[in-house]
Amino acid sequence: EGADALRLAASLLRGPCGPHMAPLAPALRRLLELRRPLRESMRAPDAHELLDVLSALAALQPAPMGAPMAVELLVGCAASSEGGRRSAYSLFGAHCANGAALPHLSLEQAAEVAGGGAESLLDPARLESLDWLRASHARELVRSFPVDMLLPAEPAGCGGEPLSASAPLEGGEAVARADAAEGPRPDALGSLLVLRCLLRHGRCDAPRWISKGAAGLLVVGLSAASPSARSLAYEAVAALMAVLRNGPSFRERPHVVRLLRSLQDAITKPNLRVPSLWSVFVAHGLAILAQPHHPQYKALNNYILTRAFFDLSDVPMFFHCFHSGSSTPRDDRLWMLALLSHGLRAEEDARLCGGRHVLELLLGFSDSSLADPPARRACLAVLLRASGTADGASALLSKHGILAWLRMQLCASPLSSPLLELVALLAALVRSPPFASLAAATHAEAGRALCDAIAAARAVRRGRGDAAAGGGDGGDDDRGR
Repeated sequence: EGADALRLAASLLRGPCGPHMAPLAPALRRLLELRRPLRESMRAPDAHELLDVLSALAALQPAPMGAPMAVELLVGCAASSEGGRRSAYSLFGAHCANGAALPHLSLEQAAEVAGGGAESLLDPARLESLDWLRASHARELVRSFPVDMLLPAEPAGCGGEPLSASAPLEGGEAVARADAAEGPRPDALGSLLVLRCLLRHGRCDAPRWISKGAAGLLVVGLSAASPSARSLAYEAVAALMAVLRNGPSFRERPHVVRLLRSLQDAITKPNLRVPSLWSVFVAHGLAILAQPHHPQYKALNNYILTRAFFDLSDVPMFFHCFHSGSSTPRDDRLWMLALLSHGLRAEEDARLCGGRHVLELLLGFSDSSLADPPARRACLAVLLRASGTADGASALLSKHGILAWLRMQLCASPLSSPLLELVALLAALVRSPPFASLAAATHAEAGRALCDAIAAARAVRRGRGDAAAGGGDGGDDDRGR
């Protein structure tokens, strides 16, 4: 009954009578906040409905979000499901819809967010030393940074459907698994706010920030779609560069400063949205510069030193790595494919790849004798990322013959690529908006590809059955079934 009442309230606030209810909005907001603390509400069955009503109230009477409310939401995000995190981001987005800045946290509030509300992690010394930000967690946040986290979303139904037709909030499941294994950890937005707070109070050990991945996380924030989130990231990166410029020297400092300055000099407009391919490249580069033994250390330094500034209309280091003449070309290609799969997230990234014919090269390379199973899997990961953007899916479907390529892969005996990834790519292409506008012949081709996928799955299942009947273990790949 409570959830139904909240859904009705959200519908009324967003409907024609919403403006007439504006005088009641402050009282309604106070009543909702008095029910229970927000951090507890986010674990309740009606969490999505409650946050939806608060978002409707924020849209009706726009006002900056206060730091106490932000702390409650961020602590709730650390222990909530992906649906709860999406709903909380929608509420942040509603408060920031008119360009309002995200709130500044005090050190005590930052410690509470960093600890996920756990009393054992509220020690200021542990906050400053970044004990709350494991390097593995920071890497996961960089790989799956939710670039659209504060964008206004269509009201979702009960249970919280994805905010867009493409996919659920990026990285939500992976981060949730890490949180479950290691205890509550702050999400991407909470981490950015905590790091900005530490920088504002002069609590930054630059070498540790680089080795722990905190600096890379700040840079990836420059690719956020929300102007408010980008402003937060720009403020934090500027403060970090001031620390690097004026703080104690360390071995990697000249290389780190040169990398960040190359990115800074490429930004020509205030609050410019940096393509994700470039922000992820710089984040990976910061991690590499902290490891002189890394295979890409020399190549990255050569790339930086031969340019006055980065060309944000290009794909970083693509031809240097993909057509590498080094002694380890396979490792160079795998590193570049990983960079592409992490960085290809928005339409601008797909356009950059189109300008360099990246997708055509990957389709050809995947069928070549140079591609081993890990390389083919990495190519499929990039193609799957590209299919999640309208420009990427349109290019694959109408220019590159991706459906015919998929049929060829599915009809191969034995399969040269993992069946699950092939089917996931086919499903993503069929769900993409450009697919609906294509000719009937393309739809028929997709249907034939689906039939080939079903036949391949049956063949895998028969192969497993024959192996079991012959006394074998049937292989170790359950995904065909």
